[in-house]
Amino acid sequence: QLEYGRNPKGRARMLELLQCASNAFGVSALAQTARLSRQQLNTILNGAASPKAATLLSLCRAITTLSLERNLAAPIKIEEHFWPRSLGLH
Repeated sequence: QLEYGRNPKGRARMLELLQCASNAFGVSALAQTARLSRQQLNTILNGAASPKAATLLSLCRAITTLSLERNLAAPIKIEEHFWPRSLGLH
């Protein structure tokens, strides 16, 4: 499977979103819900790894799940156009 480079702005936005989610829910909960190890998630959060589209989709689903489970008053919003265009999730 080929992975093509992503837009640097999209990568920065993705890391910002993931950092926000890990602060809100905790690294352990986010990793577990996304079915990743804490080490894998920390590597992504530190910018040392570029996750594949499937991993990003798992993280997006995990953020949504955790937000709904915790019934936050102001859930983390993911712009509809952000994921497909910037991260290649069509």
